[in-house]
Amino acid sequence: MNLAFSSLVIFFLFIPGVLFRRFYFTEEFSKQYFKPSFSELLLSSFFPGLFIHAFLLALVVYPLGYKIDYYIFGLILLGNSEAQLIQEIASNVDHFSSEILWYFSASILLGIVLGRFTKTMIRRTMLDRKYKLFRFKNEWHYLFSGEILDFPRVSGSYEEVDFRYVDALVQTNEGVFIYNGFPEEYILSKDGGIDRIYLSDVRRRLMKEDNQEGKKERYYRLPGKFFVLPYEHIINLHIVYYSIEAELADHSSA
Repeated sequence: MNLAFSSLVIFFLFIPGVLFRRFYFTEEFSKQYFKPSFSELLLSSFFPGLFIHAFLLALVVYPLGYKIDYYIFGLILLGNSEAQLIQEIASNVDHFSSEILWYFSASILLGIVLGRFTKTMIRRTMLDRKYKLFRFKNEWHYLFSGEILDFPRVSGSYEEVDFRYVDALVQTNEGVFIYNGFPEEYILSKDGGIDRIYLSDVRRRLMKEDNQEGKKERYYRLPGKFFVLPYEHIINLHIVYYSIEAELADHSSA
């Protein structure tokens, strides 16, 4: 029973860090949360959880006059089964049940809020684009959005991107085709790669017809709102970033 109690305490100690990580890796970066193994998940949640507990102890618990017996706390984590110790712990838990419940509720809420806030601030200040340390592992987001242009070693600027256009060389049973269109959405695979890409306003042409004479229109449009390209059939992918102002300036100068 004491082992179960110590496991429960450890679980509650890790929960704030786990929730911090869960709400930090959200939306287009959510795959990064599920990718690690259970042991890696706990390890990566340790330091955020440690910070949250230290924050609450320093700014809330101690100023309110509460104290923690770290010796007894350590014995709990080690699973000590002395009857007297268990009785003392049970008595303290019963006496401070509302305070303990409040503390763990506050730590859980703080983990959620800090995780979301940290991600929001990193994205708004563009730290993930400026510094590799803060960069998320979903490289496809940076490529398809155009945010890769803000990377230190890449020329250009994301602010200049008005729309993106994709050319995909695809192997099919009929031969090799070039598909092009506007990228609308993409789905990641379990290993963090691309599983499929959704394009709109799609055209395609058969590569073997490129050298045939008399072909006035090599491309033809595909019906439907979206066209789904399985990534396993894509030979290579070309992404073009367009700026409307730049295009208008080129036309006016011409």
